[in-house]
Amino acid sequence: MNIDNVEQYLRDNNHHHVLFNYRTVKKYYLRTELVRLDIRFLKSCRTKDIIPKFLQFKTANRNLGSSATYKECQRRLLKAEIDHKYQHFNKLKKMHQSSIISLQQCCPGDLFERLQKIIIDVCSPLIKSKEQTVEDKLYRHTLLTESQHKFNRKVVRNLSTRILSDDEIGCLANGLDYGLVPKRFDEMSAVGNIEQFFHRVTDIFQHHKKLMADLKDKDPVISNDIRVLSTKEMTLASHLRSLTDTFQH
Repeated sequence: MNIDNVEQYLRDNNHHHVLFNYRTVKKYYLRTELVRLDIRFLKSCRTKDIIPKFLQFKTANRNLGSSATYKECQRRLLKAEIDHKYQHFNKLKKMHQSSIISLQQCCPGDLFERLQKIIIDVCSPLIKSKEQTVEDKLYRHTLLTESQHKFNRKVVRNLSTRILSDDEIGCLANGLDYGLVPKRFDEMSAVGNIEQFFHRVTDIFQHHKKLMADLKDKDPVISNDIRVLSTKEMTLASHLRSLTDTFQH
């Protein structure tokens, strides 16, 4: 009997009652461990002062969303969620213990210990997957929290009637040399600016003037219609192309 054929083994040996209790123990063991990981995630968020995404709700305006009252409300909801998870965990734990007793009573010989080991082996990949998911979520939330630079709102004095967003105030608080990244990338404008910059740092504009002068002749023999770039110009063009591509991602 192993992980792959445990249920078939119990069924073939007329251990139907054992099979039922085996499935029950496995179900409650897995649920208990998964809820334990949920509690660990929530408690880690509370320790690091991280607000999970499911506790981020809309408010009437941006000022409320950035207020201390809003943050305190989120912390209270987080505490309530942790308490609820603990209650659920304790119920599952009792059910798990009860199912273990039932399985032990109906198992002959050393079958109980073998089934216990198989249950752990069967559930282990699922628990590890959940554990990795929790670690990834904590890592992403930590990065997001660290990236939110705290600034002094009093540094910026808004003399206009326009209401500034938190991002705009944070940008202005750092000085006039900073700007916000646009939500929509204007690809045509960026390409045009890059081409104009390339024209300025090379002699392409002078080459273009010679070409236009040749075209004004009656029977022009256009010797300037082919432009051979130097190695440095080709390297510059390649770097500008790569730089332009990064703007789109």
